[in-house]
Amino acid sequence: MKRSVLLIAVVCLLLALGAGRLLAHEEDWTTTFSSLDQQVFVHNDDEPYKGWAKLTVYNDTSDYWTDFHFKITSVNGSDISGTYFVDGMQGQINCDPTSSQSGLSWVINDNPAGGTMDLYFLSDPVAPGAEAWFKVYTDNTTNKVQFGLCTYPTIPEPGSMLALLSGIVGLGGFALRKRS
Repeated sequence: MKRSVLLIAVVCLLLALGAGRLLAHEEDWTTTFSSLDQQVFVHNDDEPYKGWAKLTVYNDTSDYWTDFHFKITSVNGSDISGTYFVDGMQGQINCDPTSSQSGLSWVINDNPAGGTMDLYFLSDPVAPGAEAWFKVYTDNTTNKVQFGLCTYPTIPEPGSMLALLSGIVGLGGFALRKRS
C-alpha cells in the first residue's frame, strides 16, 4: 500500500515538473487605433518570463491595414538585450504568431536593441471600422525585466501601390499585344 501511494506521489510530482515547462505568462490588451501612430504597452512579465502577448485592435482609421508590427522597447532603462520574439516549436508549444486575419506571414528581427515582429495579411486586410487580434510569443528568461511592446499598423505606401498597378497594366497591355 505504501509503495503505491509513493509511486502515485512520484508520478504526480514528475507530471507537475514536466508541465511547468509548458506554462507561459500571458498578457491581453485591447485598444483603438485612430491613426497609424505607435502605441506602447508595458508587459509586466512574471514567472516563467516567457509567454503570449495578445492585442485586440479596432481600426478607427479610414485605411485598410495589410500588416501590423510589434517592437520590444525598454521600460525605465531596462536591459532588453535578452528579450526576443519566438516562433516555431518550443518543446511541445507551437509559438508561431496567430491572428484573426487569414493568410498570416511574419518576419522576426531579434535585434538586441529591440526585436521586431512584422505580421503580414495581404489577403485579409483589416477594414476601417473592423476589429482584429494578434497573438505573439516573447521570451524574457535571460534578464527577466519589465519591457514594453510598441505596436502599430501600416498601410501600403503610394509608391508601392503605383508600381504594382503599373506592372498589372503593363502585363495586361503585353497580353493584349500578344493576342493581336
